[in-house]
Amino acid sequence: MLELAKLATRLLKGHKSLYLSCAVTISIVTILSSAQVALGMNLSNPALVHVDGVSSEEVSLELIPLRGVLFFLGIILLVLSSFLIFSAIVQVVQLRSEEIQLLKLSGASKTQLNSLIAFEAFALGLFVGIPSAVIGSFFSIPQLHFLSAIGFFGKSLHVTYEFNFMQVLFVVGLVIFECAVAGYFATIKVGSEKETKSAIKRISPVTVVWRVLLALAIGIFLFAVNLDAFGGLYILLVPLMIVIAILLVAPLFIPIVSKLIGNAIGLLRPGIGLLVSQVSQKNVFRFSHYAAPPIICLGIVGTFMALDFPTSEMLYQDFYNSSKASSVFITEGSADANKIYDLVSAKSADVSRIRERLITDKRGYYSLYYVDFKENFNLLNQKLIQGQLDNVGNTNVASSISGSVIGDKVTIYNENGESFELTVTALLHDSVHEGYFIDWPMLSHFPKFAKSKNTETMVFARGITPQMSQDIAKSVNSEVKVLTRYGYAKYLQNMRHVLAFRGNVGMFGVILIMTLIALLQLTISEEIARRKQCQQLHALGVDNKDILSFGLATVLSTQLVSLLLTLISLLFTAYRCSSAAQTSTIADFMYVMPLILICWVSILLFTLVIQTLATHHSLRAVLKNV
Repeated sequence: MLELAKLATRLLKGHKSLYLSCAVTISIVTILSSAQVALGMNLSNPALVHVDGVSSEEVSLELIPLRGVLFFLGIILLVLSSFLIFSAIVQVVQLRSEEIQLLKLSGASKTQLNSLIAFEAFALGLFVGIPSAVIGSFFSIPQLHFLSAIGFFGKSLHVTYEFNFMQVLFVVGLVIFECAVAGYFATIKVGSEKETKSAIKRISPVTVVWRVLLALAIGIFLFAVNLDAFGGLYILLVPLMIVIAILLVAPLFIPIVSKLIGNAIGLLRPGIGLLVSQVSQKNVFRFSHYAAPPIICLGIVGTFMALDFPTSEMLYQDFYNSSKASSVFITEGSADANKIYDLVSAKSADVSRIRERLITDKRGYYSLYYVDFKENFNLLNQKLIQGQLDNVGNTNVASSISGSVIGDKVTIYNENGESFELTVTALLHDSVHEGYFIDWPMLSHFPKFAKSKNTETMVFARGITPQMSQDIAKSVNSEVKVLTRYGYAKYLQNMRHVLAFRGNVGMFGVILIMTLIALLQLTISEEIARRKQCQQLHALGVDNKDILSFGLATVLSTQLVSLLLTLISLLFTAYRCSSAAQTSTIADFMYVMPLILICWVSILLFTLVIQTLATHHSLRAVLKNV
């Protein structure tokens, strides 16, 4: 085993040029993964996180959903990095096919060859992974600034960076493991007759049937099953199953789309048009590899956005249909809200303040709303399910949380560490505000939170004209917003859209970067096959311009397949979600379209550029050998 490790080290040094692109790929994914892990680790330590005017307990609670997003993003990074590392190492193995065949002839067994490559990959992961993981950990601070700039975090969030050796060790260990496993299982039967026949094998009727049936089964399952039964897991389950279904049927659509593109090209260049149609039908699975990365990217991004739309739409409808407020004042801090409350009270008996903070209990984290309880109950048209409204006051609270019972107790703490035990004395139904409702005077026990301008305070009022509302707002503070009931409902909807996009933009960006890297790896790994193809076409008298046109046409066909199937699946997802939520399918679909088109155009342009460069490189290599 020691001798095998020494041999692997010597071979790795001898193949430095071959492993260069592989090392770049490993370095990029390691830096991204390390930065993500470092940011998550620093955010997990409340002692390192500070928000102006907010207690450490509240900061910790506020970061729980953000850490969940970062954790999910970390899982995606892990899956994509495994694929990229495996693809990069397989690419190197393909380029060393003759050397591997010689080792076989020398008596090396398959296990020895796999172990040899695994040792090489292990050493590569070790040499590249350690510095990349350290660099990536320092990149967590620029990443935090970027996320703050796009609104993922608030401007008042400050994180003290702390280098964590265990975090670096974890990332390096993971990268080394991925490299070693990828090296051991990398395909070494490259260029064999069996593989060549498999590459040009037409898709069989049996394959068509089982792929269609399995994709239909996934669609029927997603349409028939109650997604709420999966709890929060459905947000992961639906994108995964949608992507799997698209990948199953993608090879069936590539020949169809390629034939259409070939016929279109054939109007101007008949020979190239026919070539595009014929080659795509004989190399279905080869070309479907180019469609897989964009399908994964567009499928995940689009499905996440489509799943979010009905929630924001229902939020708008629920508030607009249930609220009795004619005017809504939005202020920063509670001082202005108190002034508005006093001024409106002189003109209308129906006025209520509401300010939200996060608290935790034995079941998780929830919202605590400081409100003028009875007025808020009437203005928001809440429904009493159980208990007495008169019992709510001081530390007696009402709850609209599903599963709450009369007598539930929750302990909260103020900035000075003083504890307050809240007791649920009334159960409410409120489809917009889910949490505990405590009477407004209790806010005086939380002076820092009351003064903080990081949390908006709303004042709901009924019985005053729009002009009166504007006059009251201007007399208090020029920065106070005044909205109608419809305006506030749209405000809630838009805020939900913004928060959803901000919460996912980091994930979308990383997925897009990983997709582009995957396409680059696929283009590089196709070098041998592309060179042979160029050589054959050149021997048949096809000029360089037509060879380039042929390559670009095949790329365009695979990317069009990825877009077409993604749009069909998103239309299905939008219909499924809108049917359950009784919202508009078209509105949901159009909400997703801009981001999908931006991602697809970016992927298409990148793929066309790298395909052009790769084809030029292959043609130069062919001409040198002529």
